[in-house]
Amino acid sequence: MIFKLDEKRKNTMKERLGEACQFIDDERYLPMFRNRQKRFPEEFAKSIELAKKIKNGASKYFAHIWSAKNLNKSLEILRSIINRAKSLLAKIRFEKKQLARISKAQKGANISLRERYMKLKNTKLAHSSLL
Repeated sequence: MIFKLDEKRKNTMKERLGEACQFIDDERYLPMFRNRQKRFPEEFAKSIELAKKIKNGASKYFAHIWSAKNLNKSLEILRSIINRAKSLLAKIRFEKKQLARISKAQKGANISLRERYMKLKNTKLAHSSLL
């Protein structure tokens, strides 16, 4: 099935694709990339991020990722990258909350009471050793 791309449709797709347009060499593939963007939004955003990091042949890399031949393998790889990033962020968020909880507990602790307890404990130990 062949679709005709008039200028209005091309411009609309380019606008909606956003930064991905810089990696699309042939305008005939705009509908395919727009379809991929709608069906796989997280993966598409991550592929743009990865393509930006490549200095030479970024458009070729981007086209290779989203070609029909490599789609399943690419999606699997992109999802694993995204999941690793999400788990790392969750770990960082958990550690941050844990540190906040610890500092809150330390602020609420009665330090002077603890010091008096330790002195009392030490004096009892000293008296018991004298016996």
